[in-house]
Amino acid sequence: MNQAHSLSHGSGTSAPAAVIKELSFCKTTARDLAAWLRDLPKANIGEYSRQLYMALTELSHLKATPDLRLQLLEQLRPEVARIIRQLEKAHLLNSVILDARANRVANLCHSLQHHLNNGYKQIAADLQTKKSGMLVLAIQRTLHGLFLSLSRSYLAYRVVPQGLWFEAHQMYRLISHYGLMAQNVKDPLLETVQEQTLEEAYACVLLLGCARANQMRQGDIKVLVEQLPGWAGLVDIQGVDEPQTVFAVALTTDTPPRYRALLNLEGRSHILGLNTHRLVEALKPQAQSSGRLSASLLEQLSSAWGDIAKRGYPRTVSNQTLELCIGMSAVHFHLAGQKSFEDSMRLERPAASKLQLVPTQPEAPVDVWAMAADAFQEPGSKLDMIDYGTQFAADTPEEESRDFSALYPIVSAAVVNQSPGGYCLEWKKDAPANLQTGDILAIRKAASMDWSIAIIRWIRQNQDSGAQTGVEMLAHKAEPCGAQLLRSGKAASNYLRALCIPGVSAISRPPQIITAKIPFREGNTVTLNIGGEESRIILSRLVKQTASCSQFEYEPATPLRSEPTQQATTPSPQPNSRNHAKVNDPEDFNSLWGTL
Repeated sequence: MNQAHSLSHGSGTSAPAAVIKELSFCKTTARDLAAWLRDLPKANIGEYSRQLYMALTELSHLKATPDLRLQLLEQLRPEVARIIRQLEKAHLLNSVILDARANRVANLCHSLQHHLNNGYKQIAADLQTKKSGMLVLAIQRTLHGLFLSLSRSYLAYRVVPQGLWFEAHQMYRLISHYGLMAQNVKDPLLETVQEQTLEEAYACVLLLGCARANQMRQGDIKVLVEQLPGWAGLVDIQGVDEPQTVFAVALTTDTPPRYRALLNLEGRSHILGLNTHRLVEALKPQAQSSGRLSASLLEQLSSAWGDIAKRGYPRTVSNQTLELCIGMSAVHFHLAGQKSFEDSMRLERPAASKLQLVPTQPEAPVDVWAMAADAFQEPGSKLDMIDYGTQFAADTPEEESRDFSALYPIVSAAVVNQSPGGYCLEWKKDAPANLQTGDILAIRKAASMDWSIAIIRWIRQNQDSGAQTGVEMLAHKAEPCGAQLLRSGKAASNYLRALCIPGVSAISRPPQIITAKIPFREGNTVTLNIGGEESRIILSRLVKQTASCSQFEYEPATPLRSEPTQQATTPSPQPNSRNHAKVNDPEDFNSLWGTL
C-alpha cells in the first residue's frame, strides 16, 4: 500500500458522538474505574452485565485522549470477556435454535463486544497519522475483538454483523501502510499463545471466516476459536496472483475471503491472497493422533482451507415442502413403522428387579469404574442381589402406553433449493429446537412415500427471517436395525439403534450401516438385529463420520453361535420444546437484567 487512508466506520457502524466530559459512575481515571470494577456484584449476572453495559455505553460518548481511553478500555476488556463467557454458558450453548429470551442474551453479548471494539477502533482512528506503540495495541485489540464477534455469530449460527469484515480489512490496510505486520503484542485473552503479531491477528479473522463454521457443532467451533491464534502463523498473506493462493480478500468490501478459483479479478485492485497450504499440511499429522481436536473436525478444516472442490450437482430453486424427523431415535421409530426400539427388534424389556451391590470376593482387585452406570460386568462375576419383586419391572402398562409419536414428531420444512445431492431447507418461524450439525434425519415428500436418509451439513439463523439448514442425502432407502458391539473376553454391549443401507451390485457398492459415533470402529465385529433376526457382520471401511454418527461398509462374519447376550433399551432423548422467535428491539435490555 503506497498511501495512507482515513479510517471510517463503514455502513451501520458509525461512532457515537463524544458529548460528555466525565463518567457518572466513577471518576474518569483508570485507578477509579478499577476500584469501581472491583465492587461490582459479580455473583449477580444480571446486575453485573447491566452495569458493564451502561459503563461501555457511557464511555463511547466520552471525550477523552487516546491514552486515557486506552487505559479505561484495558480495565473493562477482561470484565467484558468474563461476563460474556458466563452469559454464553448459561443461555446460549444449550440449544442451537434460540428462543426469544436467548436471542435477547445473544444481542446483549454482541452489544457488549461491539461497544468495546468501537472504543479501540476510535483510538486507532485518532492515532492513525503517526506510527506508535499505542496504535499497535489498539489495532491488535480491535482485530481480536472482531475475531470474538465473528466467533459468537458462528456459535449462534447467526448472520455476521454488518460492517465487521470492512472494519477488519481497514485495520490491515493501516498495518500494511506502516509496515507493522511483524509487530508482536501480548494479550492475556489469548488461550493457546501469549502474544501474536498484527498479521496473525488479522489472519485469525480470515481463517475463521473461511472455515465453514456453520457446518460444525458448537463444541467444535469453540475448540477452533481457541486453537486459531496458535495456527495463524502457518498461513501467508501474499499477492493474489502468487503461487498457491487459495483465497482472495477484497480489502475495500464488507466480505469474507472467497476462493480465488471462483473469482474473476481482472482490473480489480486492493485484493490480497491467502495461502493456507502450510497450515493444511500441518493438520494432517494431528488427524492421526488422539487429541482434543477430533479427526472429523481436522478433516473438515482441511477441506475448508484446502483447494476448492467442485460442487457435484447444480442446485435448482424449489417451492415444495418436505416432511422430516430429526435424530437417530426419531428416524428409527418412523422407519420401523412407529414401533418402539424394543418392539421393532423383538427385544424383551429388562426385568430390572435385582440391584447388584457388593462383590462377594472383596479380596479380588476392584475396578473403580466397574460400578458406573454404563460399565459392563465381566462374565462370571458374582455379586450379591436384592430382589425388589416384579412390580418394579420396566414393562408396566404405563411404559407400554407411552406416546412415542409425541416424543418423535414429524415436522415440515420449505425447500429453498435442491440438487440430487441434497436440499437447502427453511423455517420462517418455529424451527425445530433440536437441530444439530452432523445429526441424522429422515426426509419424505408426502406421507405415502418412503423415507430417505440424510445428515445436517450446516445451519444458519437470523432472528428476523428464521432458520435455514443444508442437508446431504445419504441413501434413498434404509432399514432400521440394532447393532451390538462384540468384544473379545467381555460381555457384549447393549443393542444400539442403527440403520442398514442395502448394497448396489451395479456399481459394486457393498452394504452399509449407520451407527452411533461411539463405540463402533473399523474392524469391529457386530451383532446385527433386523426385525428380531440376528446375524454377525464386520465393520470394514469408514465411509463418513460426523459429530453424532458413523457410516461404515460391512461384510458378513461367521455364523452367529447360540449364546446369551445382554440386551437393554436405549433411553430416548426428550425433545426441546423451545421455539425460535423474533426479537423486536435488540438494544432494549431493560426487561432482561432481572432474568439473568
